[in-house]
Amino acid sequence: MSRKNPGRLLPSLATLPLTFFLLGCGSESTKSPLDAAPHDGRANDDGAAEVGPTDGGPGPSPFSVFNEVAHGETLNAITGWDSNHFVAVGDSRVTYVFTAGKLHRLGGDVPGSDYQAIWGSSPTDVFAAGAVAAGGGFVAHYDGSAWTTVFDSPTRLHGIWGTFAGPREAVIAVGEEGICYGYFTGSSWQKIEALTVNPDAPDAAKSSSSPILSAITGRNFNDFTITSNGAQFFHYEPDAGGLVFYRPVLDPNANFTAAWQDPDASGTSVYIGSNFYGLYYFTAPDTPTDASVFADGSGGYVFGKVTTDPGAKGAQGLAIRGIWGTAAKIVAVGDQAQILALDISSGHVGVVAGPPGLKGTFGGVWGSSLSD
Repeated sequence: MSRKNPGRLLPSLATLPLTFFLLGCGSESTKSPLDAAPHDGRANDDGAAEVGPTDGGPGPSPFSVFNEVAHGETLNAITGWDSNHFVAVGDSRVTYVFTAGKLHRLGGDVPGSDYQAIWGSSPTDVFAAGAVAAGGGFVAHYDGSAWTTVFDSPTRLHGIWGTFAGPREAVIAVGEEGICYGYFTGSSWQKIEALTVNPDAPDAAKSSSSPILSAITGRNFNDFTITSNGAQFFHYEPDAGGLVFYRPVLDPNANFTAAWQDPDASGTSVYIGSNFYGLYYFTAPDTPTDASVFADGSGGYVFGKVTTDPGAKGAQGLAIRGIWGTAAKIVAVGDQAQILALDISSGHVGVVAGPPGLKGTFGGVWGSSLSD
């Protein structure tokens, strides 16, 4: 895996003072969905820890349908703050807001303009990024009562994340053509960076819209990660002067599609989803001492495979779409109602059954706790 600073990256950031829910499914059980049958870890060819789905398949589902949307309506992302507050967003700018035990549907009347990702500091301060079928994207803000478009971008947007840099809130939206847009309290939205495509990626990953930045997650502005197609991701590292790219040695058709990092973690610990039902993890030292990545992790940088399923029919097109977890457990969801659960301490991972009869895509996952 190569690590390299691709040049001038996010210069404007340097000026800054610096319940468990699946989309469409909620848990009403006190049993954790991650209590799947364990599967022992084993070493793969590059020495990274690898664990795979249980051979016997999942048992009864700990999930039940929380809300079923209208036929043809699609939800793409979800976030929340506690068991009484979450927001799910989707196509045609539809929104489902859960507050004080009640679920409210908003919008859904803008065909061809779809929310793709969501992040919020509180139930009254929520940002969603989206894409327009005719071209371009947008960022909208929810103040607890209504949505307002705050930025129109020339490129489609697929990921959004924010944090506080001192007293100011700062938000980054990412999407196609490798472009990152940023905002912080007291400023306006603006282009802050354009990231580059992986030159070693197949031609399919080098279209005019590439690199397609699929997700962004982090702890703070000194530690955040952006995923991309073309089997690469970017991590912000102050010692390198900005974002550096990582290009693990994977199937050349691999595309990273999702990412999650515990905002309360003590160090860099990112979980990354991909096609081939891939789930990986990445760690980096808070104070890097070397610019290279050692295969044995002695440099403090580790990229490891949790699980992939390249043998699944159509695996190249089957991806993990959402990840959420705690310091103890990770859940990843994706195409064909796939749900994976990883016990971090043991390395055991299993397939968890969804509610009976659901066969579509799970676009996101969020929880207020492991039992909710």
